[in-house]
Amino acid sequence: QFDNIQVPPVGGRVCVETPGVPCPGGDSASTSQDQEPPEPTQEEIDRQQAIEINDQALILLAQKRVHEAIAMLERARQLDRRNRTIARNLDFARAALLNNEGVDLGNAGRYSEAIAKLEAALRLYPNDKVTKSNLEFYRAVQLSAQKKYSQSLQSFLRSIQANKANEKNIRAAMRNVGIGVNADGVTRFRIGDFRGAIAFFKMAMDFDKASKAFRTNLTMSEAFLAGETGDYAGAAKKLNQMLKSDPGEAVQVQEARTSIAKMASEKGDNALKNGDRKAAESY
Repeated sequence: QFDNIQVPPVGGRVCVETPGVPCPGGDSASTSQDQEPPEPTQEEIDRQQAIEINDQALILLAQKRVHEAIAMLERARQLDRRNRTIARNLDFARAALLNNEGVDLGNAGRYSEAIAKLEAALRLYPNDKVTKSNLEFYRAVQLSAQKKYSQSLQSFLRSIQANKANEKNIRAAMRNVGIGVNADGVTRFRIGDFRGAIAFFKMAMDFDKASKAFRTNLTMSEAFLAGETGDYAGAAKKLNQMLKSDPGEAVQVQEARTSIAKMASEKGDNALKNGDRKAAESY
């Protein structure tokens, strides 16, 4: 991930003779090979040493020995502050350390601290796709813990976009969030809040479109909502769709039909008590 470092030339200028024009300090018969190069300056020695230390640090980085690499790059930077490659490599190493610390904090459930570390890493090395992906990932996990599911979903998708090589793991995390969203939908369904349940089940499917359980729960909630509003034909249609897509749900579909029929019967009885025979007959 680093540019190859070009070693700058060291030593004095070599004279190339022009016929009839002697080299400085020699006669016209002398050649460039006859001249001894001057001793390198301290600056040139430091520059060369900085390059050698930088190369050693890159080997340590490849071995994931980040702390040691940073120490060596700091030494190289002190020896040659004008070398931009060394400066860039030092920023990368420091960013890598911050990224690793952020991941450890995130995996420990300390999401705010993880996000702060990852943001600091990107300030040092803004174009690192892995760090960008990790930042969005832990933002997504934190938002899902706060039940901010819509925002969480968007952060997960940005995490995938930043680093598609890690999409499989990110999708697995999304499925886990979807399970939590589905559970919230089940809670709504059990208290008779079918509209609320539908909203949660749709969101759960956004996290995992392949989940048969989420789809079944959504269809069931839509059928009950239709029954609650008096659209019994619509309820029957939804239940028939559910049975057609998965014959294994036959028992659950029959229980739903019984429940919706009971719901209609209770509404009819109430209408009769209120003297509304026409409404009672419609139920």
